Amino acid sequence: MSDLLTQAKAMRFIQAFSSPLVFLLLLGLVVGGPNRAYALTWTRQAGAPSQPMSTVAESANGQIIVTGVYGGTEQGLYRSTDGGVTWSEILTAAASGNEPWESVAISSDGTRIVGVQYNGHIWLSINSGLTWNEVGPGTADTWLSVTMSANGEYLAAASTYDNLIEISNDYGATWNTAPNISGKEWDAISYSPDGNYLAVGAATTTPSLAVSTNEGLSWTEDLGSTVPWYGLAAANGGVLLGGGNNVLYYSNSAGDSVVDTGLNDTGSWDAAAITPDGQSMLASTDNGHVWFSDTGESTWQEQHATSTVQWNGVAISSDGTKGVAIDATDNYLYTFAATAPSTPTLTTATPADTSVLLTFTAPTDDGGKQVTDYQVEYSLSGKNSWATVADGVSTSTNAIVTGLTSGTAYDFRVSAVNSIGTSTPSAMLTATTTGTAPSTVQNTSSGFSGQLRVPQIAAQMPVSVSTNSESELQNLEAEYQALLLKMPGREGSRVATTSNMFTRDLKNGMSGSDVKALQLLLISVNTGKAAQALAANGVTGYFGALTKAALVEYQKAHGISPASGYFGPLTRAYIVAHT
Repeated sequence: MSDLLTQAKAMRFIQAFSSPLVFLLLLGLVVGGPNRAYALTWTRQAGAPSQPMSTVAESANGQIIVTGVYGGTEQGLYRSTDGGVTWSEILTAAASGNEPWESVAISSDGTRIVGVQYNGHIWLSINSGLTWNEVGPGTADTWLSVTMSANGEYLAAASTYDNLIEISNDYGATWNTAPNISGKEWDAISYSPDGNYLAVGAATTTPSLAVSTNEGLSWTEDLGSTVPWYGLAAANGGVLLGGGNNVLYYSNSAGDSVVDTGLNDTGSWDAAAITPDGQSMLASTDNGHVWFSDTGESTWQEQHATSTVQWNGVAISSDGTKGVAIDATDNYLYTFAATAPSTPTLTTATPADTSVLLTFTAPTDDGGKQVTDYQVEYSLSGKNSWATVADGVSTSTNAIVTGLTSGTAYDFRVSAVNSIGTSTPSAMLTATTTGTAPSTVQNTSSGFSGQLRVPQIAAQMPVSVSTNSESELQNLEAEYQALLLKMPGREGSRVATTSNMFTRDLKNGMSGSDVKALQLLLISVNTGKAAQALAANGVTGYFGALTKAALVEYQKAHGISPASGYFGPLTRAYIVAHT
């Protein structure tokens, strides 16, 4: 089937409601924008310690940051309570035995801080660093890594040359050596924020990854891969991120299976950080770059493109909007804070009788978080009285505004939305609805050109069409109009129906005009993922897996039981009564 026909099938569901409404075009079979390729905006914090920093941790809101200085005249632990701008020393070298700091962890609220020293001890504060106590074994060990659950209840520390793992499950009051685990030179350790998963990795001599789900009482060892684990971060649900020499690895199964993220950077992956939901991640190498993802592990963006930098640590806030990285080569500490996106560009506004087709381009900078929606606004031309169109959520960069008044000039603008906020609106374009052949209003700087045919009900994309494709589209529109005639009394976004539309039960494998009517109804009144998938496939008249899934989704949403995907008397009665 031609591209035109596929697009037309998606557009057939547009209805001429009494108030302006935007329908986002489905490009091909997928709704969504391109993969992100934006770098975060990082700020070097001049007030941070200027000596070699070896470790960093961040509270859930990203405001409290703790870093450890490895050596030099400023050796100690330092804390910032304003996102990295100003700093104070909270544990001096003299008070802690003058041993270098290797790792630090912090509770989600920032009140509990734990740190470990190489050839030193485990230190714990329960009052934001005001006072400290030595905890764990009384003897000095070669601690390389320490971790803490979000509430500070579960703590664990890993030693390398001593082949030791120490665990506390009572907020650090008592500690015990982890039983039932092989003695290895452990380099990295991480609790999931909820405390359900404890992962430990070894990088030297015998590479290994081990995971415990019962506070270290028993372990599953040598999981997924035998790569050396220098850096390791755990999220809730058994999501793990970390790696060894050159390769960064990811697991969503507590290490049962481990996949290569494809980030084959130079050096060893010494540091990793991940949000509790596993969606946003930071990772760094000791001779390369910092990398960021907020799409799980599917897409990554390179940060700080300086190959000579040794990155010793990274941390990220629980919502992924703030982060920190420490540069041990130049002794700098960098932070980022995500912002609202930059402004998208409204490129064309193509009018028809009572509708206008809009096309726009994505912003050049998404602010560090994915663009999740575009806000379309319209106003009577020159009135500057903007109304936001309630169009649901979509990242498509095409929209049709319907239900406008024929022969009337309107102004249009669009804004991009991410989890932080909404961009400033684009420059506006003006179009006058008309019943004659439409003209194209275009932004010549965008490089877009072409003529669009926009029928009153559905719109074509700007592509050339063959006679056969044109005929097929006309047939589709004729079927659609016939279905609309059976649906009197449409109001708002609801699709009215009558009892004589559905005279039989419908189930998987059946076909007919009533199946088409059911598919149209499911697409029109439901906004779930199954309905979106059905919309992308189009009204076919065949009751297949997509129709069944959309019907199950509808039944669940409206409390129809059983939600089995069978269109029987209960569902039919509900539709007659409520649409």
